Amino acid sequence: MKKLFKKIISLTYLIIFLFGFFIPFNQVLAQDANNQLRIVADKLNLKLGEDIFITAKTYQLSNKVISFQSSPAEGIVFSPSICTTDGNAFSTINSCQVGFGSTKEGTFKITASMVYNGTTSSNEIEISITKDGGVIKNCPTGQILVNNICTTPATVKPTTDTTYTPLAPLPGLDKTINTTGECPFGNYLNVIIKLVLGIAAVLAMVMIVMGGIEYMTTELVSSKESGKETIRNAILGLLIALGAYLILNTINPKLLDACLDKLPEAKITILPYNQNINSYMQKTSGNCSVITSGECSVENLKNIFGGKADKASMICNVESGGIVFSKSNSDYCSVGQTTFSFGLFQINLLAHGDKIPSSVGNCTDLFITSKGEEIGVGKKGYVAKDEKSNFSHYDCKLRPERGDDYNKCSAYLKTATGNLSVASKLFQAKVFEDWRLSDQGVCPAAFQ
Repeated sequence: MKKLFKKIISLTYLIIFLFGFFIPFNQVLAQDANNQLRIVADKLNLKLGEDIFITAKTYQLSNKVISFQSSPAEGIVFSPSICTTDGNAFSTINSCQVGFGSTKEGTFKITASMVYNGTTSSNEIEISITKDGGVIKNCPTGQILVNNICTTPATVKPTTDTTYTPLAPLPGLDKTINTTGECPFGNYLNVIIKLVLGIAAVLAMVMIVMGGIEYMTTELVSSKESGKETIRNAILGLLIALGAYLILNTINPKLLDACLDKLPEAKITILPYNQNINSYMQKTSGNCSVITSGECSVENLKNIFGGKADKASMICNVESGGIVFSKSNSDYCSVGQTTFSFGLFQINLLAHGDKIPSSVGNCTDLFITSKGEEIGVGKKGYVAKDEKSNFSHYDCKLRPERGDDYNKCSAYLKTATGNLSVASKLFQAKVFEDWRLSDQGVCPAAFQ
């Protein structure tokens, strides 16, 4: 029984504390009377001589005297002109009715009013009365029909207001936030961080109060220890929350700054077409050593590269590891992810398709840019770089109608004979310059 009594007291204190903190009593008990009276008519368009009922509804109020008036008042009959709402204090909505009729045509503004807490509140509707009860179909020029009444529309001026108004005010935050100011989102997040710390402090205080109540309302040593432990844990949690903010702010205040306004702007530049570059993608790994057997062995490459066969073997090892049918994992178009470098020396089909024999197929002009522009000498380039001239991506895509040619040409480059034939032509033209940009970083010995 004693434990139950203690729990009831603790829960009561906690509810009162939280209720008073988050919802002040002066806001809970205050009610806006203007939002608690509404009137509704059976019809808004009446025939001359027709009678209807007008209902007044009050929200969370009972036994209220409602009085009705009309403007203009001539010819209007209320029966009666005053009514009293229901007396059920437990009902959300209470209502009363009056009869309404008119001996004249026109548009009448009906006003219902009541006195609540010394303040008069009111609500209005408009009723139109004609001979046949018909709806007005045409309005004078410059007016529109609203609820069967010709009304001049309000002029709406365009606004350039860029302020953000929170649905509910937050402590430490202005009522409005100018979204065009400096770092608005970051400022908003910083306020939220402080607000979370405030909530943590409140919750810690609640736990301290609960621990104190538990400590004072028991005589058992174990329960007193439990109360002290609750207080210790609450203080420790608060210190951790405040300490995290303090440590980050001490190390570098910018760690708490969520400003996104100073992010660097990315710019991409498309370089001119260069047919002498086999790949712009620099190798970051690879085995820079001579291959002792297979298609890229020094002995096998002597007939093509002569005295530089050892260097050619190193390049082949870096490019493909001596795998005949390999394809590049980096040389591919940004559209469709179509690979264009194949085989032992990773021959670039996009740049060197013209060096493949015509008997294989038409291997030239297989690709276009992402915008459909021609790629080639004197045309558009396909290598995209950022504002710091660092490689970004290959801006290209395979022509939809050239799929068969692409398959034939790539298959040719994935044979030892075909790949070495094109590599020989590139070597005879400019030695190893086509591989320098991509391979020299990881294998400088091959270019000495």
